[in-house]
Amino acid sequence: MSMFNFFTVLAGITLAGIGATLQGAPTFSAIGAVLGMLLALLSFVFWKLDQRVAFLVKHAEQAHEQAEAKLLPPEMRLFCEEPGAHISACQAKPAHRRHWTFGNSLRVTFGAMAAIGLASTVFSGLRLAGVVKLEKPEAVLKTDSAGEPGNSGDGAKRAEQTGTRDGPVEVVHSRTNNSATAQKNLPDAAAPSDSIERENSSVQSK
Repeated sequence: MSMFNFFTVLAGITLAGIGATLQGAPTFSAIGAVLGMLLALLSFVFWKLDQRVAFLVKHAEQAHEQAEAKLLPPEMRLFCEEPGAHISACQAKPAHRRHWTFGNSLRVTFGAMAAIGLASTVFSGLRLAGVVKLEKPEAVLKTDSAGEPGNSGDGAKRAEQTGTRDGPVEVVHSRTNNSATAQKNLPDAAAPSDSIERENSSVQSK
């Protein structure tokens, strides 16, 4: 398992490098192609190492089986009874619940990483040749309250400007209306004073 831990660390670093090249300029696709081939090579090498480890484990198990068959009673023979117990346990469960061996799990992981490495190599090569182009999403333009492109604060600013302008205009109109009504009412107010003066003048003449 320590060997598999080394593989996961190296594969993770390589995948991070491939992702960085895909986000960069097309000129970095050459590095992505090299990293993809490196990931496929790492998967192949660690798969071969796993085959060697599996062979040594099976060889040691055979030696234990022979020792158990000679020295231990049937109920204590773990390595001798393990193959039959494994087959019976798998047959008693449905296909999606059957357990895998370490070898099967590691081989699936190595195969998946190798496939990802080869796919990234092909994709990076096509991108470097100009066959594949990655387009970046365009910036979304903000719209104001009128629906026209522009800053979202323009509508509020215009509303504030119109609000500040409309206020004084209404006040001026109200003042002019009040002055006009006052001027209309002035002759009516001056009428009694004129009649009093005329009466005084008539009395003096008499």
